[in-house]
Amino acid sequence: MNGQNSIEEKDIYAFLNEVIIQQKLHLNDGINLELEANAGIEGTDETLLRSLLLDCKDDNDGKNIFRDTIHVSFISKYLTQSDIDAMLLQKVKFKKFKLDNAFLGFNTKNKKNVYSFSLPLFSIDKSKAIMMIKNICPGLCGAGQTILFKKENGNWTSELLGFWYY
Repeated sequence: MNGQNSIEEKDIYAFLNEVIIQQKLHLNDGINLELEANAGIEGTDETLLRSLLLDCKDDNDGKNIFRDTIHVSFISKYLTQSDIDAMLLQKVKFKKFKLDNAFLGFNTKNKKNVYSFSLPLFSIDKSKAIMMIKNICPGLCGAGQTILFKKENGNWTSELLGFWYY
């Protein structure tokens, strides 16, 4: 990705600020400045992204996974191979990236209720992005979701790809 399609830190923060508003995240909650390793709870980002490939055969048997976590997935096809390649390159480019709360505005003193994000991964034309949002609370408490965001008519819309509760 180069030129206009290149993703920079300013793109990440602009997007995250829109996500905070759209998903109605609470700025009184804390934030984990270290990014989650992947956008989904199981497997790698490459596995998740390939499951969204437009011409990919669906091997999903529709089963939910029940352990100490409830995990439900709703997988549709949205990405091209070029999108997936660009997204995987973003993971390499931003491997050492940490969030700077000065650009987000969460309450860093709140250690009880904390959000944690994965790196938002953008399609090659920046019209789609995939990320995970976790909300962790004391004890065995918390939830997370993997979300596909699509830019339609200049606004980001969201579609849940999967969610889990602890």
